[in-house]
Amino acid sequence: MSAAPTGQTGLGVRFYSDDRLQSELIFDQQTGRLVAEKDYNTAGKLTDWTAYLSQKIVSADKLPDYPMTPASTDTTASVNGN
Repeated sequence: MSAAPTGQTGLGVRFYSDDRLQSELIFDQQTGRLVAEKDYNTAGKLTDWTAYLSQKIVSADKLPDYPMTPASTDTTASVNGN
């Protein structure tokens, strides 16, 4: 049994790389619904998490037209700002 930082519990599926925990998905055991995701750094410390508190089906007329326009068209910027 695993727990999300919000207190939700469920079945945890953990993903490892080089014997180090990288991420975990937590599923509600009754419904199979994804309730949370956790990400860990190379030291095994929790670095990021997402909890799914609600979900609903959205009508197709409520979705944006695709392809969506990117927020920035600058493709030269790097993630680190270099």
